[in-house]
Parts: sequence; structure tokens; C-alpha cells
Amino acid sequence: MSINFSNLKNGHSTSQEIEGLTRRCNLLEEKLKVYETNNQKLLNKGMKSVVDGYVRQLDDKDEAIRNKDDKIAEYIVTIKTLEEKIKDDAKVIEEKDAIIKNLEQKLAYFTAQKKSDGNCLGIPTRETSIDAEKRNPRKDINLREHTGRKKGKQEGTPRCSMVPPAEVDEEIEILHEPESTICDACGGTMRDTGKYIEKDEYDVEVKVVKRKHLYEIYVCDDCGKEYHVPISNNLKEAAQYGNTLKSLITSLGVTGNMPVNKIAEFVSGISDDRLHISEGYICKQYKNAATALDKFFADLTEKLIHELNVFWDDTVMMTNGQRANFRFYGNDKIALYFAHETKGMDGLIEDNILTRLSKDTRVIHDHNVVNYNERFHYINVECNQHLERDLKKITLYDMDFTWAKALYDHIQNMIRKRNELVEKGITSFSPEEIDEFWKTLDEILKTGEKEDKACANPYSKVVEHPVLVRLKAYSKEYFS
Repeated sequence: MSINFSNLKNGHSTSQEIEGLTRRCNLLEEKLKVYETNNQKLLNKGMKSVVDGYVRQLDDKDEAIRNKDDKIAEYIVTIKTLEEKIKDDAKVIEEKDAIIKNLEQKLAYFTAQKKSDGNCLGIPTRETSIDAEKRNPRKDINLREHTGRKKGKQEGTPRCSMVPPAEVDEEIEILHEPESTICDACGGTMRDTGKYIEKDEYDVEVKVVKRKHLYEIYVCDDCGKEYHVPISNNLKEAAQYGNTLKSLITSLGVTGNMPVNKIAEFVSGISDDRLHISEGYICKQYKNAATALDKFFADLTEKLIHELNVFWDDTVMMTNGQRANFRFYGNDKIALYFAHETKGMDGLIEDNILTRLSKDTRVIHDHNVVNYNERFHYINVECNQHLERDLKKITLYDMDFTWAKALYDHIQNMIRKRNELVEKGITSFSPEEIDEFWKTLDEILKTGEKEDKACANPYSKVVEHPVLVRLKAYSKEYFS
């Protein structure tokens, strides 16, 4: 502490004064220290209160933060629970979407199947859906336009009449015998002119003929042995039906497709209930007629195996409630049919036709891998008409397969070009046209591979994929 002595008298200080001042200074210093100490205490006490207040506030805020952290933790748990539930729900939705998509594809498949007919599938007309219009091949190929006129003879059309026969088997004279010979017009007397009005008719009479055949017998006078004229094979029994009736029975069944029981009823009716033929006998006539054609079958088979082009196909038929096989061999000049209980190689070998064809014979067939068996040596030609049906079926089941429609149009375009060339007397395509055909075909099949890989619809792919695989493997047989 500094002390100012300028207020002392005459600038002189005595020791007493100095001591008094010193004491006073010391006292003041002590008081100042006390004040400073008290002030520091007060200051410390105030700061502590402030700090304690701040601490309490911080503690309150920490507590609030801890509460909020707890809530945040609860929210995080809730969010995680909801996220897991959302994931589970997403999986369920994904599964349901897959089921819905599968059902939609299945519905589209069966809808397309319902729309299918003989244009794209080998199904008979009788299997057409109840609510669908039956396909009429005759109507489909009838190019005449509807005129709106009624059916039958049209006005102005010349009348078509039967021509009277040159010779007649029977002549019936109908005499005019009036009750009175007096003319109604004038009252005069009528007389016979000897003239006739002629009316001819063609008719068929059913006549039951009971015919007896007498074969004369000779006997040897020396040994007694008897001889007679050889008896015909159709007269083995003491009494039997004649050849005319047998032919009628066979024709009604084979040509007229009349059921066996109806044939029996028909014969009974036209014979005035005098002939009662059993159904077993009627069936036996088919077998006898077929046996009689053995030589014809052999000659026809021999003719067929020397043809340049041979077609063959088979189908299923029902016999006594069982599935059987009905097979065709032929071309535009020959039609040869065989029947077997089952479909397979055994029947083909038994027919003995395909095995005898040469390596120069072209055999046109529906796609059947049995044709590529090592036992056969002919040239395989796959039927384009069957292929076109398959392509139409693919587009019917799934329009996304654009390659099928493109290939169908490509084939149709080449067929039109071929017909135009044939009309001009040209027998083949030019090398440039052939190269262009194969180039376009290759591009279409490449597109098909891409669309096949991209397809996720199992119902449409099961229709499309086998055809694409077959085309890649047998393009030469289809288009060469």
C-alpha cells in the first residue's frame, strides 16, 4: 500500500505521526484484507449459487435428454419392428403378386386354349366349346359372297329336268274309263284316240330272291365214286346270304358309315321283316372284304414305294372303347390305310412301306422323330402346314412372341411367290431368293431365342419353347 505524505505540516513529519499513520495504514490494510476476504467469500458464495443453479439446470437438461434418449430408443425399436413388419408384408405381397401373376398367366393359357380350333390345333369339330362357333371347313373355303337371295332355284334360271330313258324295263298302260262318254264342254260324244301322255320314272325295288343252285352229280358205274361241278367259295353252307346282300351290308358300313345295329334294322325293313342278319355277321363282312383285298394291297404298296414323294401320317381312333391307331400312306394319286392296336415302331415295320423306300424318296410327314430312325433311309421333309398351325397357336397363347408371327408371315410370303412362279412355268427360286430366305429365317430365330429367354410365363413358354428348339434342329428338313 502506498502512502501520500504531502499533507504533512511544513513538509516535516514526526515519528509519532508516522507511527500513527503507519498504524492507521496497517489497520486499513487489515480492514481491506478483511473486506477482500469477505468480498471473496461473498463472491465465492454467489458464484457457487450461480454455478449450482447452472448445474441444476444442466442436471435438469441431462434428465430431459435422458428421457428423450429413452423415447428415441423406444422409437428406434418401434421403427425397427415396423421395418421388419414392412419387410414381412412385402414378402407376403410379393408372394401374392407371384400367385396373381401365375393365375393371370394360367387364365390367359386356358382362354387361348378355349379359342383354339382346327386352324391351329388338330382337334375335331365335335370338341368345339359349347359357347364357341364350330369351324366349318366347307364354309371357310367358300369364296362366294352372300347375295341375300333365298336358297334354291333363282328366278330366270333354266329348269333342270331328268332325261327320259331310251329304254324302259316296264311299261304300264293306264286306260281312261270315264263314267260317261259325254263331253262336259259341248255335250258331244268322246272316243278313244289311241294316243298317250308319257311320264317316265326311275325307281329302285328291293326284292328278296330265294335262289337254289343245283350242282349236277356224276357217278362211276364201275367203282361208284361220285363227281360234281366245283362249288363256288361263297356257297359253302346249305343256305347263306348272297353276294349282292353282302356287298350292300359292306357298302352301308364302310361308305355310308352306318352303325352295325342300324344296318341290321335296315335290311330287316327293306326285306319286309323276312331277313334278320346278326350284327356279328355284319362285322364279319368287313374282315372278309379286307381279306379279299390282299392282292390289291400288295399291288398298291408296290406302286407306292416307287413314288418320288410319299406322305404318311397317323391318328388315334376308338375301337370298342379302346384307343387304336389309324395310319395313312400316299400322295395325290394313292391312298393306302392301315390300322393297328397301338402306335409305334412295330406297326411301321409291319406295314413294310417306310423300310422299303429308297434314299431318293422324299417322305413328307408331321414332326415325328421315329422318321429319323436308322432303319429308314429316305429323305425327311417336315410338313410346313403343321408348323404354321404351331406358329398360329404360339401367337394365340402369347402375343409377345413376335418371332412366331414373323416366321408365319415369312412362310406365307414364300408360298405366294412359289405359286406365282409355278403359274409362270418356273420350277425353282433363284439363288438370291434362297439366300435371302435363309438370312431372314436366321434373323427371326435369333429374335426367337431372345424372346424365349426373356419370357417368364411358364404357360406360354411350354407352347413356344419346343417349337423353337425343333426349328433350330430341323430347319433343313422344313425348308430345304
